[in-house]
Amino acid sequence: MSRTFLALAVLALGAACSLNHPAAAPDAPTAPDVAEAAVDAPDEATDVAPDGVAPPDGMDAPDVADALDATDAADVADALDASEAPDVPDATDVADVADVADASDAADVPDVSDATDAPDASDVTCPTGRTRCGELCANTQVDLQHCGGCGRTCAAGQTCTVGRCVCLTGAADCDGNPANGCEVDTTADVANCGACAARCMARPNSAPTCDDGACAPACNTGFANCDAMEANGCEVHTATSVAHCGECGNACQTRPNTTPTCAMGVCGITCAAGFGDCDATEANGCEVALATSATHCSRCGNACMSGRACTAGACDTAASCSTPRLNCSGTCIDPSTDPRNCGVCGRVCGMGQTCVAGTCQCPAGQSVCGSACTNLMIDLRNCGACGNVCPTGAACAAGRCACPAGQTACAGRCVNTSDDVANCGMCGRACAVSGACAGGNCYCGGRGQICCWRARCGTDLSCSWGFCG
Repeated sequence: MSRTFLALAVLALGAACSLNHPAAAPDAPTAPDVAEAAVDAPDEATDVAPDGVAPPDGMDAPDVADALDATDAADVADALDASEAPDVPDATDVADVADVADASDAADVPDVSDATDAPDASDVTCPTGRTRCGELCANTQVDLQHCGGCGRTCAAGQTCTVGRCVCLTGAADCDGNPANGCEVDTTADVANCGACAARCMARPNSAPTCDDGACAPACNTGFANCDAMEANGCEVHTATSVAHCGECGNACQTRPNTTPTCAMGVCGITCAAGFGDCDATEANGCEVALATSATHCSRCGNACMSGRACTAGACDTAASCSTPRLNCSGTCIDPSTDPRNCGVCGRVCGMGQTCVAGTCQCPAGQSVCGSACTNLMIDLRNCGACGNVCPTGAACAAGRCACPAGQTACAGRCVNTSDDVANCGMCGRACAVSGACAGGNCYCGGRGQICCWRARCGTDLSCSWGFCG
């Protein structure tokens, strides 16, 4: 509100008060707000006077009061309470002070003549880095529907990167047609493997395939790509390769006197000339020299007659028996090892013996007793020495006969001398007929022995004072 309007309003209020309360009129101009308004008002009063009224040099309160009614005065009072009232654009437009007072009642309120007039969506500002596309604020750097600009939609297999539709990893636009996007899967397409127009070629023993963007041959049955090189395809025939028998890396082993083989994907061996795998055990290879083996002469299982040797792959005849061999009854034998002709023809080694260097020998820890080998440490019939027989009931331990605890060896048997009537108290001390042995003493028996009550002594003896005599 301009100072002019405020001053006039204050003066008008003062005039009205002076008409109703004459005694108070002189005090009104002395109010601080009115005094300040009066200072600014004198030069402007003529600009706001009603039409046809010539204002005096000093504002006459009664004239102003005539222009105000009680209601207008109240409105002016309300205007004084407001912190700020609308400015009057042009004082000449105010036809009546009362109208000016009424104008002071209005506050600075926005024009709400049409409540339905909401802001247009196109007038809303999007955040930095986003662009308005219709009702959306789109990030045209990454938005698949608005990539690089509103409405620019990326095709299938594409993504939006820095405002450009580009193919996803493993996909490519090989036909140059944006309508179908990235139509090729370069991870599996043999015509575009890893990149457009990178065609996988047919290689030996295989069919072309694309595996994760790299050409890899699909091997035919029985073949393998053991060197992992695409250019030479599936170069290994695993059914026959000794280095990759049955599968890559399965190398057949070299055994003694053999050459390794692979047949139908299974490792085997081929014996060197002059050798045979007569035990059918691959681990020891071809273990037999067929030129000299008497049990496998020239071939596995071809044994020569007993005692005849194999020479140059042929069994010897009796007539061809040569030193150190002997012709024993038409048979060529080796006297150094033949148990039936040990050392000389006809010397037969005993049971358990072997012929070693032409001598019959028992195994370690045994001795020859008669014609058999025996262990003198435990043999009951040869305990400690040949022919030492242990008593009945005894055992041979560490080469010594021993009766069980509490017994004694007497006349070839183990007895308990405390109750044995034939060895009562000691070996050979026999009690009389019908006598008994108790505690090593005979009862009712021979001379000098104790007599039992009403018992008789031996022949020609009688019991006197408890003893036989």
